[in-house]
Amino acid sequence: MFGLSLTLLSACAMFAVATCATPGPNNAMMLSSGVNFGFKRTLPHILGVFLGCLFIFLLAAVGLQQWLFKFFWVQFTLKWAGASYMLYLAYCIYRTEATSIQTVYQSQPFTFFQAALFQWVNPKLWASVLGYYGAYVPAEASIMQSILLSFFYILVGFPFGFIWTYAGVKLRAWLQEDKRLTYFNRSMGCLLALSIVAALLTE
Repeated sequence: MFGLSLTLLSACAMFAVATCATPGPNNAMMLSSGVNFGFKRTLPHILGVFLGCLFIFLLAAVGLQQWLFKFFWVQFTLKWAGASYMLYLAYCIYRTEATSIQTVYQSQPFTFFQAALFQWVNPKLWASVLGYYGAYVPAEASIMQSILLSFFYILVGFPFGFIWTYAGVKLRAWLQEDKRLTYFNRSMGCLLALSIVAALLTE
């Protein structure tokens, strides 16, 4: 048994900030959704990301990551199936020829359940889960302590979803002119694709 020391929590918090605040599939899509749909319509997407990530981290707290390490084919399937799907989403965003805020790459923002399910194919999230439990959660931690550290990670990282979405909302007015939204969606498509490649290379 060990205690949840300030040193441990500080290290966990820094890891959470490093993985949640930096560009990645979730942040790229929430930024894009904020631009195209506004903050209120993106809120279910944000909550879906939050609870979807939390659910996976809680599964890891009770031993999911050990199961994944044991069965390499599961890791392989999740990684490449997820990457393929997300590259398809990046392509859909990139090819949008939008000239107004109302013309977007999909008719509506992600729902709560779509955003939650999306986490299962998010390679950056799986890299974060495996990295967090492999390097930051001590092996001697009890299940309850692992659960508490899961909540801690999500609570530290959750506000960044609002920040990325709000940044998108602030860009809405500027992007309504000319073909700026088209260029924005192309940039976001490239960013999403690059974030996927980066997540794969750092595993």
